[in-house]
Amino acid sequence: RIRTDTSHYNTYLNDGLPKEPVCVVSRDAIRAVFAPAKSEYLYFMRNKKTGLHDFARTQAEHERNIKAQR
Repeated sequence: RIRTDTSHYNTYLNDGLPKEPVCVVSRDAIRAVFAPAKSEYLYFMRNKKTGLHDFARTQAEHERNIKAQR
């Protein structure tokens, strides 16, 4: 999609940030910054097959998740 995006939001075509806000942050997202959920996970990535996230506790586990996507 980025190849056909001619809007001013495409930073590959346009230098700097767009004039308008890129997104609006929700109150839940702001609360999460100040009170993050307790978790053992340090890494995450989007799974292309499921559209969900794969979480990992170690870098080795994260690298296995990456390799599984290739």
